Amino acid sequence: MEEIELTANNFSGLEQNKTVKKITLTNCTTLPDLSECKLLETLTINSCNIEFINGINIPTLKTLSINNCANLTIFQENSLPELTSLSINKCANLTIFQKNTFPELTTLQLIETLSLEVFDNNKLPELTILNLDNYSNLYSFTGNILPKLTTLSLNNCGLTQFSEYGLPQTVERAKALELEPENTEGISFSQLKTLSLNNCSKLTEFIGNKFPQLTSLSLNNCKNLDLTSISDLTSISNNKLPKLTSFSNIKGNPIDELTGGSKNLRKKRKISTTKKNTKKQKISRNRKTLHKKHYG
Repeated sequence: MEEIELTANNFSGLEQNKTVKKITLTNCTTLPDLSECKLLETLTINSCNIEFINGINIPTLKTLSINNCANLTIFQENSLPELTSLSINKCANLTIFQKNTFPELTTLQLIETLSLEVFDNNKLPELTILNLDNYSNLYSFTGNILPKLTTLSLNNCGLTQFSEYGLPQTVERAKALELEPENTEGISFSQLKTLSLNNCSKLTEFIGNKFPQLTSLSLNNCKNLDLTSISDLTSISNNKLPKLTSFSNIKGNPIDELTGGSKNLRKKRKISTTKKNTKKQKISRNRKTLHKKHYG
């Protein structure tokens, strides 16, 4: 049989269908033992009254979808070697997503799970895009292995600190490592090109600058972020961010306050400040014209 649906803890159908490829669980209060389903590729969990999804190990599973599980709070220590797509949708009380190992995962969707607080120590080596926008309770994003991640969006989150090592540490510790730009060993975001941390009102520290592929960094409206905590960001000429061409920081600090920078970033700065200075230039020209007319 290709597909079966199990409802309200009635799992008797599993005994006769161990070769099933797709299972849908609806309105269950517990999860069945699926270890004998040797060909299972797709698992959908709908409206189940479960608090934990912990320790799932289904070697053949490729797609996992979890929907409307209002009491689900923890998703952790799951190992799914063939999983390529994971969707967690409208699980309003999910707070912890950690210690999961998905070596083939390329698509991760966390939709309307706005209670998420912890996204830690997940091994997702094939993931390229991660969007965790609007998780105002998210305070911990550490220890994740994301070597192929190119786009990371953490807008409107509750983070207080962001480090390129993906580990909680002090600025002094980050500086002490003194990794060369070409040495990406131990760096969580060695392929990251776009990083967005807008409207993170609790963010106070942006630690380290070893993002060798980063081209766009956005830190708009992070009102508690002290630019001096962005260690060495002003010394872009030291090749800490060799490919950065776009830096956005709207917090009453004009971009051109930053000193140094690569040629690409200087060009961007010049462009970004041109519009801002146009009005001043017009006023200045008008004053000169009036001065000439008045004094000859």
